[in-house]
Amino acid sequence: GLRERTKRDALKMLDGLQGSRIVDGKNPVAFATAALYVVSLLNGEPVTQSRMASASGISAVTIRNTSALIRRELGY
Repeated sequence: GLRERTKRDALKMLDGLQGSRIVDGKNPVAFATAALYVVSLLNGEPVTQSRMASASGISAVTIRNTSALIRRELGY
């Protein structure tokens, strides 16, 4: 139920993580979900971690931790 802009921005964010060591050996679904979560907040489309967790099958804790990694790595 997210806007197309949010989805495109999340893909751009994930492209920015290519080659970064933080993604090595990590669950790609967790990174995709966390990127969608971060971008949705940045785009003013608030969504809860629990909603993202139920939609993706990734725990809210994993989303929170992975979001923090992404923000730290990309400076958000």
